[in-house]
Parts: sequence; structure tokens; C-alpha cells
Amino acid sequence: MSFKKIMSIVLVLLCMLSIITSAGISVHAQGEGLKYGNYTYEMYTDNSVIITDYIPMSDEEDTLRVPDKINGYPVVALGDNSLSRAWEKNIILPDTVEIIGNNVYYNSGFIKYVHISKSVKSIGVNNIELGYTVDKSNPYFKAVDGVLFSKDGKTLIDYPTLKEGREYTVPDGVEYIGERAFYNTADIEIVNLPEGLKGIEKEAFASCSRLGGARWPMSLEYVMNKAYADCQHFTSIYGYDSFSYIAPDAFENTRWYEQQPSGCIYLGSLVYGYKRSGFDVDPHTLLDGTTRIGPHAFGSSGPSTLTIPASVVYIDPSAFYDAWEIDEIIVDEDNPYYASVDGMLFDKEKKILITIPKGLHYAVSIPDCTEIIYPMAGYGCDFMHAVIIPESVYYIGESAFESCGWLTRAEIKGKLDYLGDRAFAENLSMEKVDLPGGELYYVGKDIFTGCKKLDEINIPEGCASYSANDFKYTPWYNRNTKIVMLNNNVLGYNYNNGKLKELVIPEGAVAIGREAFKGHSKLSKVEISDTVTIIGRLAFANCPELKEVYIPATVDEIGIGAFGFNVTLDEDTRDIVSFEKIEGFVIKGYTNSIAESYADANGFEFVSVGYMEPESTLLGDIDCDGRLTVKDATALQKYVAGMVGLNTQDKINADFNGDGKINVRDATAIQKRLARLD
Repeated sequence: MSFKKIMSIVLVLLCMLSIITSAGISVHAQGEGLKYGNYTYEMYTDNSVIITDYIPMSDEEDTLRVPDKINGYPVVALGDNSLSRAWEKNIILPDTVEIIGNNVYYNSGFIKYVHISKSVKSIGVNNIELGYTVDKSNPYFKAVDGVLFSKDGKTLIDYPTLKEGREYTVPDGVEYIGERAFYNTADIEIVNLPEGLKGIEKEAFASCSRLGGARWPMSLEYVMNKAYADCQHFTSIYGYDSFSYIAPDAFENTRWYEQQPSGCIYLGSLVYGYKRSGFDVDPHTLLDGTTRIGPHAFGSSGPSTLTIPASVVYIDPSAFYDAWEIDEIIVDEDNPYYASVDGMLFDKEKKILITIPKGLHYAVSIPDCTEIIYPMAGYGCDFMHAVIIPESVYYIGESAFESCGWLTRAEIKGKLDYLGDRAFAENLSMEKVDLPGGELYYVGKDIFTGCKKLDEINIPEGCASYSANDFKYTPWYNRNTKIVMLNNNVLGYNYNNGKLKELVIPEGAVAIGREAFKGHSKLSKVEISDTVTIIGRLAFANCPELKEVYIPATVDEIGIGAFGFNVTLDEDTRDIVSFEKIEGFVIKGYTNSIAESYADANGFEFVSVGYMEPESTLLGDIDCDGRLTVKDATALQKYVAGMVGLNTQDKINADFNGDGKINVRDATAIQKRLARLD
């Protein structure tokens, strides 16, 4: 199976999780709680109110009419758990309420009915006891026999927990059973699911103590976490093999799971889980006809050797994440999608390393044809004491070799494009690592965090891909007293030495690393030596006091956002979410230098301190390599699109048709010249 195919399946599952209505929202307010009669409230926006708590004064009333205004402000939201202390049986919402949070009336023990007003737009995870009514003009929700649905009827949101009847038939047209929709329903024994149903959400049927089983329609695509957990009388499942995903804990604490024999647990042709019998770790071969191995199928156990037949077409990447006892995976040679090498699991072409068995007890040499090491491929391989990664590998995924307790050495021979978050984190025995050079397009966070014996790091000179933060809390990092530097690469500043206000990049430094000084809020002055040639991505981002920088003529490469920006990064992907220019930022440098190009590309003021002889005056030679090539036309198109800047000589060269303007016509003219069409 190709890497793109695997990733597409993951993306499909992520999309599935986001399909469902408004269930799962959480409503929080701003500011401190204020009192208004029986209610506690806060300002939700500047002009509206959220109710955060309610304490009834009397148990004589049957109906609670939530006010539409508090102190003149409309009540637009009910916060999480806000009516959980109510004594009233009936709740009627005003037409101002738009948002209902999670568990608003959960644990009340008294509320039986809720009327949803016409203004309600979103409802969190809630369970009512006897029933709902919904204003007919509400465009988002409706109630049928007391059961709450989305207006289009595609999602069953909440089935009342004390609704009479032991059997319920979900109406045709329902595609999703919402999160906790039937949670803790007391009397329900049979739920008939319609053809066309696509998803069963988290804890949808959890704690339904009388529910006896499930019959899934062929249309079902996924069953999420703990969907049937703690259903004590749940003993049977019918209708396998149509789904794309089933959570590993979907049947936790059910009689069905408890009755499964030791060995592999199957749902049709899917391996759902594995139950060990005593201390038995004998070799095991999957049944012929097995087509899939589900997520976390082997949990924390497994056989010593697992043989996968030719019939298997899909293995979830997480299937062996915690399988500490498997030391060898063998794939039938006739399997069209997977292969094994030295006990490791690969795709058929042996380009993607999917899993290294946790029980391997030796140094691992990854085959030369490997290109991608999948996220968590070697996670927790406690007995692997060395790993050799060949030149062919360009991608090492997140946590690929995290928590390998005996790993003492990692040798990376090639040039990577991608090094994921925590790729080698928490390796308590690692003493040495050799890292590749080049400009990686992505380096994650916390790559070597927790490697408490890591004392020797090798990075080629002139590499700006790494940051000092990649090596925090290692002996190597701790002995760098102020500026963290390695092989003439400046990687950052040791925060243990306090706040950095002024910085001198020492003579001999060649590269300044990625995010090397990012976030030093008091840094106001930087002197860069004229030996520096490369300044990495975001090297001086988020330094608001740094208003001016001189970039020497020796610098020929500046990474995105290196100077003059406050940036926000996505916590998970580390992608740049937003750029904010630092007001009044000035770049000083030489005309025709990369400093001028950087200033031009980002709209910063540029002050010339001298003139650099151009590398090329050839008309159309945008990249100044002395030749007219397709790269020049591409560079010009990027400039016109605002993606890159040009220095003075570049702009002279760029006006290829001589009309005094730089636009797409010049790029077209270059392309025609290259094709000899003019």
C-alpha cells in the first residue's frame, strides 16, 4: 500500500470525526461570575450573557423558564453544567438562546423535558430523561416522539434515558448516531439501525445496561471510542466488514468481549484485538481470508511471531504500537500490499517502514531501499540498541524512535526532508547522534527531549536546519553556557543564562539555525559576523524589540520569517498560522545582496550601505547563475505573485521585454526565448 494511500485513509477518518453536528462543543464564558436572582452569569460577548449556574429557591415549581435578558443583556448561551442543580421537571428556553453547552442539565435528576427554542443553533453533549420538544421554526433541530434530531434528520442527537420501550427503530435517513446519544438508557434492549447509517460516535450506546447486541447495516463506515462500552448484557454483533474504522475500545467491558477466546479476536475478516492466554507467547498465524488488522489490535500483547497471510489488504498503522511481546512479523510473499524484512513490516515495495517489532533484541539496519519511516514505527522498541538509517530515507515521522530505552546510537546517513516531532525523544541511553545537513523543509519539536545521556552531536558545517531547542535537557545542551554552537553552526541561546538583550554572532560562524533566537522578547541588538552565509527559518522571529539588523554581504540564504515578524505556529504541525510585521523594522545591507531581496519580498525598509557587483547582468537571468533557464521564468512568476523579492540587479535583469515593467509578460518572453519561439 502506498504512503499516499495510507495518508488518505487517515484523512478520511479525520473528516469522519468532524462531520457530526454541533455535538461535542464546550461553552465557556469570559470574566468572573455575577449574580442575578437564582442565576450566576458572565458576559459571553460585550453585548450578551451566558448563564453558568442556577440554584433553585423552591421545589414547588414544575417549569423553569430561562430568562431572555439579564440586566438588559440577552441570554445567548447556557454554559457547561449550568442547570445541573435544577429541581424543575420542564425547561423552556427563550428565543434569545443560541448555544447549549455540554451536560447543561446532566445529573439534575429532576429535569424530564426540555423545549428547544427557535433560536438555538448548537447543542453540546446532553442527555435528557423523558423527552424534547422543538419550536417548529427552528432551522437546526427537530424532535420526533421526544427524540432529538438534526433538522435534516441525518443525525440522532439524544434519545431520552428513561423513555419507555425496550425496542427502538432509528428512522430511515439517519446517517449518524451522535456522541452519547443513547448513553445510560435504562430500558432499551434492541436498537434497529437503518441502512444508510454511516457512523456511530463516541460512547453512543455506552452504559446501556440492557442492550443485548448490535446489527450493523452494510453502509456503516465507522464506530468510535467506547461506542458500546460498559453494556453489561451486550453479547452479539451482526453485519461485519463494511466499516473503514472501528475503535479498539468500542466494546470495552462488554460480555461479548469477555466471551471471546484467547488469540486473535475477529469481527468478520477484521482482526479487532488479541487476548493472551496466561504466559503463552507462541507463534501465531492469522486465518486465511483475514483482510484487515484494526487500530491497536495487538494492544500490549501478542504472539512472539506473527504471520500475515496473502489475503490481508490493510493494516492500521497503530496495530502494533504497544505490542511489546512481538519480536518478528512475517508476511506471506504472495501478499500484494505488504512485505517483511528481518522481521519488520513494510509496504510491498519496501519503501515505507511501517513497524519495527518491539521485541527486537539487536541493532537495526534499515534496508537501503527504504524512503519513509512511518510515525511511531519504532516507538518503544526497548531492546533495540542501535539504528542505522540509510541514505535513501528522506522522511522520519513523528515519534518514530521515541522511548527506545536501550538505544545508544542513531546513525542517519542521508539528507532528510522531514524529521518529525519527538522522533528520538525519551531515549534514556542515547549517547551519540549524527545528523544530516541540508535544509530540511520540516523539523519538528522536542526531537531529542529527555535523552539524558546525549553528549555527542554531529551536524555538518553550514546547516541551518536545527535549533538549540531540539536538544534541550541533554548533557550536550547544558554544557553550552550561553550561545549554543556546533561545527560553526549557531543553534541558539541557553535559556538557563537569563534573558538575552544583545547578541554578537562570533567570527567563524557559518550558519544561524532554524528558530535559533525566536522568542527573545528583550533582544534589541544583533551583530552578525561576515563569515555567516545562511540564516535559518524564523531565526529571529518574535523579537519585537529588534527594530534594525545589518546583514553582511556574505549571507546568500535567508529563511522565511527570519527577521521582522511576530509569528504564530500551529502547536501540532508547527506550520506558520499567522505573520505580523514588526512596525518600523529596517534592514541594512548591500545593494544586489540577498538582504535587499529579503527586504523587497517582505516590504521592509532597506538601507544600502554599499554596492555589490552583480553576479550576472544577463537579461532574464533572475537567479544570477549566468544562464537563462526555466528557473528564471519560475522565479519571475513567483516575484509577480508576491512570493519572493528581487534585488536591484535582479529587477534590471527581470525586465526581459524592456517595457519598463516587471510582469508576467516578461516570464512569457523568457519561456518563448527558451523554446525559440520569438
